[in-house]
Amino acid sequence: MTELRRVTAGVLLAFLVMALAATYWGVIRGDDLLRRVDNPRLVEAERVLQRGRIYDEHGMLLAETTTDYNGRGLRRLYPHPEAASAVGYYSLRYGTAGIETSYDALLRGEIGPGPLDTALRRLLHQPAVGGDVRLTLNLQVQQTAVQALGNRNGAAVVITVPDGGVRALASTPSYDPNFLDEDWSVLIQSPDAPLLNRVTQGLYQPGGVLQTVLLAALLAERGPTDRILPTATETVSVNGLELSCGIAAPREGLTLPEAYQYGCPGAFARLTTLLEANRIDGALWRYGLLTPTELLGLGTATADSPMPLSLQESREAVIASLVGQGPLAVTPLQVLELVAAIANNGNAPLFRLVDAIRLPGEDAWQSVPSSGLSRALLTRENARLMQSYMAAAVADGVAAAAQGASSYPILGHAATAYAGPEARPLQWFTGMIVFPNGAAVVAVVVLEDTPAVDDAARAGGLLLDTAARIYGPSSPARR
Repeated sequence: MTELRRVTAGVLLAFLVMALAATYWGVIRGDDLLRRVDNPRLVEAERVLQRGRIYDEHGMLLAETTTDYNGRGLRRLYPHPEAASAVGYYSLRYGTAGIETSYDALLRGEIGPGPLDTALRRLLHQPAVGGDVRLTLNLQVQQTAVQALGNRNGAAVVITVPDGGVRALASTPSYDPNFLDEDWSVLIQSPDAPLLNRVTQGLYQPGGVLQTVLLAALLAERGPTDRILPTATETVSVNGLELSCGIAAPREGLTLPEAYQYGCPGAFARLTTLLEANRIDGALWRYGLLTPTELLGLGTATADSPMPLSLQESREAVIASLVGQGPLAVTPLQVLELVAAIANNGNAPLFRLVDAIRLPGEDAWQSVPSSGLSRALLTRENARLMQSYMAAAVADGVAAAAQGASSYPILGHAATAYAGPEARPLQWFTGMIVFPNGAAVVAVVVLEDTPAVDDAARAGGLLLDTAARIYGPSSPARR
């Protein structure tokens, strides 16, 4: 009898342990088990997932889920792979990137259906159906951006103001998301980093593009802009480089706006004689060059903050920083913030890439509002002055190649920077077309390993002209 009790107690104890284990793994740790990447149910659910669609602003299809090549399964199709820099990719094996990442919950159907709908779908073993995303991207402008970059490594971004809608976001070299799985090993080993989004995460030496920041800072501090600087056209020696004017200036002595027009670093190398170093440090913060720029829908990067000018003891280090050859590195999106503010009467618009979403099973689109607050970077008067300086740089200055055959008056600036110990040349263009009603299109272009500054200016001018034809005041395409 005693032996029977022991066996019974042992069996009961075993059942108790099993019940506790089932409760722990089924209730307490159930969600963790469900989310494990090796869960076969998750893999099977992914294979039959009716992921939502992604469109450009006018309903051009950029991504959808359709039948695979043998007609027995599903695959993600990207009809316009030139939009990959913004849209990103979706892969069962390698995950997601771009909008496919930031709106993954909606696209996979986790947002929208109520609890009862979700429970019924699971009960009936029906595949999840995702919602849709509409971007501010314009496919025509995006294709022009890719064309303008050509086979060069670089980045281009175009927005409209005052709404801040991103109309093109291109990074080259890029990839074809339709063949991501097949090309993955080549893509991740490529020294050209085709998976890197150079607009939002490419960190570049600013070089002469910093002249726009410094000139705007001098205006903000009411510094003298009409003083003749005798050494404006002198060559600047920094880090083994000899930096000179972008184009020949008409005389040696120039004002700072004239030095900006001809791209002369000599005038800016001595800016601390006109503006205190701590004021320049403040301008770098105020104009967004030391903080990541927000763009709802994509992750953005920033470099480590360099030592402030006001704390640097070496005159050589100060000069290197003032001509954009110091430790500061910036993304094209960071540069865009100040340029957009100049176009927008001094107010930096909130950038946005996503225009609207559509929940699963619904017909109506829901607008996606911008998050955050716009910032006043310049006064209206100083923004207008900066516009006039950029107009001069295109009319008879370093950015003259931007005008090309465009019938719109282009305002802009072009500049050179040198990256790395090999001093590889980078070419920047920042510019805009401002319409009579105050709206504008704005572009930033950077080209790597490109010796001629005119190349970036031509690419930027082509982009601005294309965008202006679409978003000009008389165009029905303007939202």
